[in-house]
Amino acid sequence: MKNFKFISLLFLVLFMMSCKNENDIKNNEKVENEKVLNDFFVIKLEIKGKKDDTFHVYFTEDKSLNFEESKTSWAEFISDSNNLINFKYNLPKDVLPNQLRFDFGVNNTDGVVINKIEITYRDKTFNIPSAEISKYFRPNELCTVFDSKANVFKPLKTGDNISLFPTEILSVELEKLFM
Repeated sequence: MKNFKFISLLFLVLFMMSCKNENDIKNNEKVENEKVLNDFFVIKLEIKGKKDDTFHVYFTEDKSLNFEESKTSWAEFISDSNNLINFKYNLPKDVLPNQLRFDFGVNNTDGVVINKIEITYRDKTFNIPSAEISKYFRPNELCTVFDSKANVFKPLKTGDNISLFPTEILSVELEKLFM
């Protein structure tokens, strides 16, 4: 009888240890997957402006162009004079935008040059080179002009914000990232 209790106890301990190892493996796989699949939309710009400023990206999730201050991400742009700067926005977790608007402040009266836009969600990336930016974004006619020869977005007049609105095709490309 003592042997039976001992063997039963030993079996129970071994069983519990094997369950713990199996759970550890599942938890480790989950952590590894979370590292690979980031739930943040990341927007990177390669941009040039001569002065420091605050840049914003606005987003909507209902395909509207009703951009609100509560749905924005902003960051300080620190100029490197005439050099391109890699600039990055992280949208809030679980945001799946289907429209984006960029505001590049009021300090760069000579305008800003956008060399590239890269939008990433999980394992998918959408790249917009400088030659195609006007295909996906248009200047806000009330305050911004685009010099296509110099590839510069400029304020219409001093004190105006440099602002880019999405074109219809942008929402299609953004939705491909989270489909």
